[in-house]
Amino acid sequence: MKVNTLLPFFLLFFVGFTVNPESPPPGSYTMSVAEEDIPENVPAEARGNFVGKWQMTLSNEKKYQISKDGNMLVQGSFAVSAEKLTVTDEEGVLACTRPGTETGTYSWAYKDEKLSFTAVDDKCEGRRFVLSLRSWQKED
Repeated sequence: MKVNTLLPFFLLFFVGFTVNPESPPPGSYTMSVAEEDIPENVPAEARGNFVGKWQMTLSNEKKYQISKDGNMLVQGSFAVSAEKLTVTDEEGVLACTRPGTETGTYSWAYKDEKLSFTAVDDKCEGRRFVLSLRSWQKED
């Protein structure tokens, strides 16, 4: 069989096939949280901490920043593999810095300019809620 007769087969096989990158592309991602997204067990005085437009920025230097409605709330660092992303909060008014809560691990996927997280191990409830509620849309 000639090579050029196999070409259409290979093209059909790979159309629509996407490979997850080794790391989420650096840049800014956004998503919004509405009042109805917040679990009922969250106290009324804490609900306002979640409602709004969230932005997450990932840098090539493995640093991240999370803001809500333009206000920086968390800064930290991250490590990543093809399957997992581990974040460590370092500072910020909503940073999880109590011993045992600073670091969380997530599986991640990037498709169609959307980044999604699924918690693997994270004892910081607020971070777990915000990161895994829905996909984050790439802005850059």
